[in-house]
Amino acid sequence: MANISFDAHLFHPSSFSKLITEPRLKADKEAGKLSETTKTYLRTVYREVKYKRKSTFESKYTNKGLVVEDDGITLFCRLKKQLYKKNTVRIDNHFLTGEPDLSDNEDVMKCEHGVDIKCPWSLFTFPFPDDELELSYWWQNQCYMYLTGAKKWSTAYCLMNAPGDEILQEKKKVYYKLGMPEEGYPTYDAYIEKCLQIERNMIFNKSEFIEQNPGWDWDCKVWEYDIPLKERLVEFTVERNEEAISKIQSTVIKCRNYLNELNDLFK
Repeated sequence: MANISFDAHLFHPSSFSKLITEPRLKADKEAGKLSETTKTYLRTVYREVKYKRKSTFESKYTNKGLVVEDDGITLFCRLKKQLYKKNTVRIDNHFLTGEPDLSDNEDVMKCEHGVDIKCPWSLFTFPFPDDELELSYWWQNQCYMYLTGAKKWSTAYCLMNAPGDEILQEKKKVYYKLGMPEEGYPTYDAYIEKCLQIERNMIFNKSEFIEQNPGWDWDCKVWEYDIPLKERLVEFTVERNEEAISKIQSTVIKCRNYLNELNDLFK
């Protein structure tokens, strides 16, 4: 297998926080060395590119985010009372490549304000408005502003109903965990109580859920758990930071050099 060059390798904004992680030792920081966290991630990148493989990670949390993303976009635009455009074009420059979610312009390369939509798994992973934006998302937003030229970028958390299939999967896990109880079985009441809790924890607007899941067999017969629409959006907005963008460039170059060093090991 021929050796390849990583001199032009492009990184995705969502992974940039793994590149920017600082070493633990002060001397390593001052020497400009890569952290062990960054090296571990880059070794995965190397093998993906060199051997044409893909290190995959899937979970119920990421799956929900993908499935309900369009619903999150609808909620965001409805509450902002502005029609943001969904982007379907992958863009890149000499350092990064990515596909932003939304922008305030039909042409994402001409936008002033872009938006990244996040749909948390539950109410308990949904941020409060006075929380600080996670550093990984701050860097992701800077990357998108660098890609597009935008002046500000938002991370918008939208609390959306879970898909019906996901709720059924959660109920099924409890069913088997409790020994597949039927009526009269010692753990049947516990099973029903768990199912009630699953519906309350995973559904935030009943009418929206019924529209998407007609004929749903409710365990929770009396429903009084809707969360007001305005309380289902928390938005954090980041301003463009030229110093950070300069650091993006230098960090990518440093990471490319390390990938080439890994490649040299096999020469």
